[in-house]
Amino acid sequence: MKTIGLLGGMSWESTIPYYGIINETVKQQLGGLHSAKVILYSVNFAEVEQMQCAGDWQAAGQLLAESREQYRQIIGQLIDQGAEAIILGCTEISLLVSQQDSVAPLFDTTGIHARSTAELALRS
Repeated sequence: MKTIGLLGGMSWESTIPYYGIINETVKQQLGGLHSAKVILYSVNFAEVEQMQCAGDWQAAGQLLAESREQYRQIIGQLIDQGAEAIILGCTEISLLVSQQDSVAPLFDTTGIHARSTAELALRS
C-alpha cells in the first residue's frame, strides 16, 4: 500500500471526513483491521482561536457561521444561472451545506478525493 500525504483543512474538524473516508475505503477493500498509511499535516486554526481567547464571540461566530447562508445563496444563484450540478470544492463547504440545501445535485469533492486517494494507495 502506498503512503498518502494529507494536508489538513482550515481546522482539524474539516480534516476528519477525509481521514475517515480514506480509512473506511481501505477497510472495505482489505477487511479486518486494515487502515491507510497516512502522513498528516494539520494547519493552525489560530485566527478563530485568537478571537475566542479575546472573548470576541460575535466576530468568531460571524466568521464561522462560516458563510453557510452565503453558500446557500451562491448555490441558488448558480442554479438560477443554469448550473445543473454544484461541485463543493473544499472540505469546509461540505461541512456547511448538504444536498438538502440544493435542488441541483451536489458533488462533495471531500468524499470523491478521499475515496479515490485510498483506492490509488491500495493499487501498489
